[in-house]
Amino acid sequence: MQRREFLLSSVGASVLANSVNSAKGSSSRMGKITVGDARLQIDLFYGPEGLEERLFQVDSGDLPGLSAVPWVASLNGDEFTPQGSHATLVTSEGYTPARRALFEGHVTSLSWLLQYEVTGPGRITKTLTLKPQRDGELQQVALWQGRSDKEPLVSRTKIQDIAAFYRHNGHGLFVSLDFPYSKIGLESGVTKVSYPPHDLMKSGQSYTCHSLTMGAVQLTGTKRYGFDLGEVEAMDAYIQERYSPRFDRPMFVSGCINNRYTQVRGDVIFYTMKDNPTLSLHVDVLKRELALMPKLGMEYYQVFPGVFDWTADDPSPDAVQGLMDYARSLGVRMGDYSGTNYLFCPHYNEYRNRLDRPDWLMTAKDDTRAKGAFCFGAPAFVEHYINTVVPNCKRFGFEIHDLDFLYLSPCYAANHGHPVGPDGLYHQMRGLVRLLEAINSVSPQMMTWSNSGNWEELLPKIAWSNHNLYLTDPFIATPWQGLNMTRLLDDARREQMVSLHNKRFLPYRFYTNCQYFFCQNSIVPDIRNFEYGVLSTIAVTPNLSLGEVRPWLDRLTAADQDRVIAFYKRWTDFAIAHYDLWKKTYHAGENPGFAAVEIYGHAMGNRGYIFVVNPQYWGRTVEVPLDSTLGFAASGQCEIRELYPTERLRLTAQGPFVSLGTKLPIHVPAQQVLVLEVRPAPEMIESPRLYGLPGSIEPTSDGYLLKTQGPQVQSARFVVMLPPGSRPIAAEVRPDVPRLPNRIWAPTPLKILAAAGQGT
Repeated sequence: MQRREFLLSSVGASVLANSVNSAKGSSSRMGKITVGDARLQIDLFYGPEGLEERLFQVDSGDLPGLSAVPWVASLNGDEFTPQGSHATLVTSEGYTPARRALFEGHVTSLSWLLQYEVTGPGRITKTLTLKPQRDGELQQVALWQGRSDKEPLVSRTKIQDIAAFYRHNGHGLFVSLDFPYSKIGLESGVTKVSYPPHDLMKSGQSYTCHSLTMGAVQLTGTKRYGFDLGEVEAMDAYIQERYSPRFDRPMFVSGCINNRYTQVRGDVIFYTMKDNPTLSLHVDVLKRELALMPKLGMEYYQVFPGVFDWTADDPSPDAVQGLMDYARSLGVRMGDYSGTNYLFCPHYNEYRNRLDRPDWLMTAKDDTRAKGAFCFGAPAFVEHYINTVVPNCKRFGFEIHDLDFLYLSPCYAANHGHPVGPDGLYHQMRGLVRLLEAINSVSPQMMTWSNSGNWEELLPKIAWSNHNLYLTDPFIATPWQGLNMTRLLDDARREQMVSLHNKRFLPYRFYTNCQYFFCQNSIVPDIRNFEYGVLSTIAVTPNLSLGEVRPWLDRLTAADQDRVIAFYKRWTDFAIAHYDLWKKTYHAGENPGFAAVEIYGHAMGNRGYIFVVNPQYWGRTVEVPLDSTLGFAASGQCEIRELYPTERLRLTAQGPFVSLGTKLPIHVPAQQVLVLEVRPAPEMIESPRLYGLPGSIEPTSDGYLLKTQGPQVQSARFVVMLPPGSRPIAAEVRPDVPRLPNRIWAPTPLKILAAAGQGT
């Protein structure tokens, strides 16, 4: 069911014609009902004078001076609101406050139905259905026209507006349209959240508008990139909960981009579907690539070229089907590609395919057509796109489609059916969403995967239709220090994810970082940096993509190949096992950048994981907060297990056990990611435990044998915890380890610093 159809059915548009409870509003006096929950409440006044939103309360605090007209619609050049004519409460659910309230009314030649419903903690969603009594064009709809003493802060991208934020004394309110496009205007103390449908409405037919959500905000007083962390958190929850994410697991993707294997000829780059220079389908090469995917933990694999670049017999249908069968046997989901506005990709459109439809091309203000860019505001183009990609995906069972080269910009073509200029961006967005939803309908596991273009201008709500957002090709917009190209890209991508999360509110679970191993001549080789890239990615998002990984692996020794493959599989398995904690990322450290050390947490209650990312050329000691800043919501003692770079139980400044709610100083080496697991301290020591060193403790006939290893001339403090009743420790280093000739052997010094109870 389409989202609009769902909203229409949930509201119950038939009430417009037959309001069984309409007698409730027949009184000549104004009525009042409060809608909301413990966090957000709105007082609604209704009756002969219409309907109005007057009092807003967030976390028991008022937002003074804020009131709103529930909706405004422009039809055939006339403006309609629910004010000035009778508004009736049709039905409500729940008491003091109500969880849902449904109103109806009639203004000149237009009937309306408006629902308020609690759709999440501290969130109320409004849905408006209109029914005209004569044909007409619906030019603009606003589900928020609020007047306030203080103008709200508005978050915007270059081509659309995201939300309006009201703030007062530690609490606030966000207002946002439930669609990836809206316009938010501010004039004379009035804020309007609207969109320009320019849809033709038929007399007697119901039209359900995009809904709008209002959400409570608890302000923290701390800002990142201009917005309070409470506003970021409220929008993060709204994006994740207003519509359920398509996937409840990490998204691992690889693609057959292999520039290390190829040569550029003009503007054409050949990928693994082709065996340069013979240009024939190279099934064996592609099978080798597919066989590698499950070893790395990659679930999805995308191949080039895409359906628009195909011909009738290249690739042959039998070859594609055979590769699909092979991929399925490995548990790999495979699919293809298209160039979004451009359909074709010049890198591998070797047959120079083209779509000869100049009437669908985007047109600039000066009446020039964009070179090759088709307009998503032209319904016929969208229909052609869907009718090409969707049947092809169904034919072969494709379950991923990569969308590249997105270009949305005001279009001034008069023949596309959208208003010329900026208002047509809404129609382009609607066409793009229609395409995405059509592709998603192919299979429950179908993934749309965006790539280069201006996708970031559509954040955050495009994630409701396009769930895996990889926002740019290998490109560094922010200068970073480094001598390895792969590492530079990892740092730049992480900075992009963090900054856009705080400015555009996209939850981290929708981002993907692509590790590109495309540069053969980095000063520092990739084998010394790949682990940093994996872990600095998982620090912020559970999703990982790999580009050109096989040609890089092919150049490594057999031992290094095994090491790399095992490392990836370890951490992709880790992300899957702990995905519930990765639905929210906590950021406690500094923003990514020069001299910064970043701290990320994924936690719940008294358990979780901390990633400390230090991209600098010097080590740093930072304070790690073991509290709600990183997601911990408990007290008591815990122990910290280091997962990387050294597997061991940590010995901290507080000893082997640490108090939740405190800050812990931790040293992070240069250019390193430190991965820590926080878990409750054992209630009772049942077997020997070693803190501070990697190693093991084994019982012997007369005590215990501690085995450890480390670099020479390194000293370390460590603690041994023994079960209750163990005798006091005396310790010595065995003289036969290491087994070296006596003339070059020297004993390792060992000094007992303190012993108390079970710990030494």
